Amino acid sequence: MIQKSEGRINDFITAIGKMMYPPYIVQGGKKNLMIEAGVNLVGPMYLRDIKDTLGDINRLDYLFVTHSHFDHLGSAPYLKRQIPTLKFGGSPIVGDVLAKESVINRMNQMSEHQRDAYKDIVGDEDVSIETIPLDCPLTEGDKVDLGDFTCEVYESPGHTRDATSYFLPEKEILFPGESIGLPYIRDEKKPYVIFLTSYEDYLNTIKKLSALKPKMICFGHGFVLTEDDVDIYFENSYQNTIDYKKLLEDYLDKANGDIKEAVSIMVDGEYGSILDGEIPQEKNAYIANITVQLNLAAKMRA
Repeated sequence: MIQKSEGRINDFITAIGKMMYPPYIVQGGKKNLMIEAGVNLVGPMYLRDIKDTLGDINRLDYLFVTHSHFDHLGSAPYLKRQIPTLKFGGSPIVGDVLAKESVINRMNQMSEHQRDAYKDIVGDEDVSIETIPLDCPLTEGDKVDLGDFTCEVYESPGHTRDATSYFLPEKEILFPGESIGLPYIRDEKKPYVIFLTSYEDYLNTIKKLSALKPKMICFGHGFVLTEDDVDIYFENSYQNTIDYKKLLEDYLDKANGDIKEAVSIMVDGEYGSILDGEIPQEKNAYIANITVQLNLAAKMRA
């Protein structure tokens, strides 16, 4: 079954904020964890939803992010300012990224371009992204006791170098961010492929996380999968990644190896087809992604 990342997912998981950028609050017997921090412009809504879910914002103990893209860690600095006791966790590379002033400036620029779209949420509030310490540097094999169950850490590169997935083994629930792509309601058999640093790592991550045998996947954007759809998704994601590499190569051939020309042709040929009625991808983000992917495909051919 596929459902939107909205509201109560089960007895202990709640998706908050916007469906497109949904942090998940995981309520344990002793500790409460939020996975993903979405975009900073939705920060005030996240804060209200944390209070509504937990009764008190200070009951949120941990905030773990899956990678260092601004739409996954964006509200972390804002939430740390509002909840000083909150422990921020992720790959050590996330900490390195957030220590770079140039990266922080770029994230804030990208965010400000969208302020008008979220003015009903953010108003004039300061939700700027800033350098914050990584309280919990997380690496493969780390486990966090939440009380009734644990959160296990799995390095899952391919989408990014710092991609990290979180698994609740006792509950068989996986939070992969974008490490294994994203589903579409329109065509579940064609998961959106998002390898940005390594094609091989991305395929290996799909196999690695599939071997955990989760019964629920809570994605970093849009949707939650359960039941038989989980296994089907892993199979489709792996095969579609292979098919997608071939598609990239086809566009390179059409452009005689010219990356800029291949990007232009691919945008004309593919952008409309990847739009989903629920979560359309912003065009500039799509162009940025396929530019990186076409460059990777060209290098693999060389």
